[in-house]
Amino acid sequence: MQTTNSLLMIRPVDFRFNEQTASNNRFQQDSDEINVQQKALKEFDGFVLE
Repeated sequence: MQTTNSLLMIRPVDFRFNEQTASNNRFQQDSDEINVQQKALKEFDGFVLE
């Protein structure tokens, strides 16, 4: 098993509903794109600060 002390994370530029994959991905829900983008960035930023 290999482990690392470093992790590269790239902040997402665009996070939204994907119509092409939604038909077979039950975790995707079509909702307000601005709200989804804000939630994704907040979650990402919170993870980075930990």
